[in-house]
Amino acid sequence: MSMVLEGIAALLGTVGVLIAYFIYLPRIRHWTFPGPKPWLLEGSLSGRKIKPGTAHQALYDLRNKYGNVFQVWLGIRRLVVLSDEEDIKYITLTNPMPKCKSFNESLAPMTGEGLISVREELHKSHRRFLSAGFNDEFVRGIGQYISLELTTLFDKLDQACPGAYSVDMDKEITKFAMDIVFRAAFSETIGVQTQVDLPLLKAFNDALKEIFRCTAQNARKSQPFWENTDSVHSSRYHRNTGTYPFWKYMPAKKRFTKAKAVLDIFLSELVDRRRNESSAEKANRQVDILDLILQMNLSEEDIRGEALTFLVAGHDTTSHSLAFCLYNLACNPNVEAIMAEEVESVLGDRTVPSYEDCQNLPYTTAVWKETLRLNPVAATGTMRDAVEDLTLPSGHFIARGAELLVPLYVMHRNPDYWEDPLVFKPERFLTKKRPSPFIYMPFSVGPRNCIGQGFAGFEGVATLAALVKRYKTKLAVEPNEVREFHAMVMRPRCVYNGKSAGLPMYLARR
Repeated sequence: MSMVLEGIAALLGTVGVLIAYFIYLPRIRHWTFPGPKPWLLEGSLSGRKIKPGTAHQALYDLRNKYGNVFQVWLGIRRLVVLSDEEDIKYITLTNPMPKCKSFNESLAPMTGEGLISVREELHKSHRRFLSAGFNDEFVRGIGQYISLELTTLFDKLDQACPGAYSVDMDKEITKFAMDIVFRAAFSETIGVQTQVDLPLLKAFNDALKEIFRCTAQNARKSQPFWENTDSVHSSRYHRNTGTYPFWKYMPAKKRFTKAKAVLDIFLSELVDRRRNESSAEKANRQVDILDLILQMNLSEEDIRGEALTFLVAGHDTTSHSLAFCLYNLACNPNVEAIMAEEVESVLGDRTVPSYEDCQNLPYTTAVWKETLRLNPVAATGTMRDAVEDLTLPSGHFIARGAELLVPLYVMHRNPDYWEDPLVFKPERFLTKKRPSPFIYMPFSVGPRNCIGQGFAGFEGVATLAALVKRYKTKLAVEPNEVREFHAMVMRPRCVYNGKSAGLPMYLARR
């Protein structure tokens, strides 16, 4: 009996030593650093009851309490949150830190070695090759796709006029944006706007849902110390996404695997069609993203991952930004009136602006940019790993091993850099003085910024102008009932007629 008790005591002692070494000792070293104090095993946020989808708001509140640099403990993970301009410049440009490994892991099951989640040592070559294709000619070429898909969107929206019934504009614009990015990426159409219960779209959404769910859990909780965080790409595409070491045995993994299999089959067939394409067929289309990917000498798995990367990054972001634009216009009728007048003066009797037209829509462009400031879809921003000891320009010392977070939602509302930061004011983007790229970064900043920002800017401004040219809109709910919900990307969300919705609106033709 005594031996059993001694064994239990030894085990408990070992556990205590491990807890002290992995959890309490690192916290003691950084105890005086600004930020909420950690509690027991869980970390700094355990008692704060952060609701799903509100991480951006929690960070904003913490910044207001602790200042532009503070730390948060997520179990054994130390997260240093930065909203100081010079500090951000330092870690993204002056002494750029690599993208956070845990973020790469979270998307790797979906996008593999795609540009968003690719390992740091491969990113530079991937980016150089792909960014060459996102030139002015390519961006101009998507105008034809915008015009085609707007025709389909208008046909659907016209049926709801004048105010016959409400339309979830976030949902409809997301379908519209998916059709555009599919044409631009693969020179094919799958008709997301016109087909009901499309198996490919269901598989895409199901796979993303499970990835986003695990990523959100990873952000709110801690990564267990038994996880080997250094082997980022071991079992590259089927690795645990961080929080759950037994994810592969859970129902979520089975749902993800089933959905991913549908996507893999579809993309493999698409790639085969492209490789068997005749010279005449190729001559009759524009160079697209798949052309660039196939020239990169990637494995079949990585080709599919890169293709999925552009589908993931190219539709959700633009569509939710457009929905927030419509929300802001509905809440600011004076802004909508000025914008509508500008669009009318440039377009005349035409319905869709060209690339050149968009260069002559400064106020519309300012509405787009101000929405990206106030409602950045990448609200929690960019994460970097401190791979060495750092002394930031603000004077704070950051020990190697910390994760560095630059939350765009916080930075874009920082009163140290923005006058009336909570007010929707497009005029702030009409002055000759441009905001610093380290305080306004809707597409991130530094070597890992978004290569598709020109694509998104043209699509966003052209679509917004076309919608305002054709329709007057009105919210179907009170403005304060629409909230910003963040799950990998931020989107509008509300409850309408007892059900979850995005942005229900009433439309009328102008």
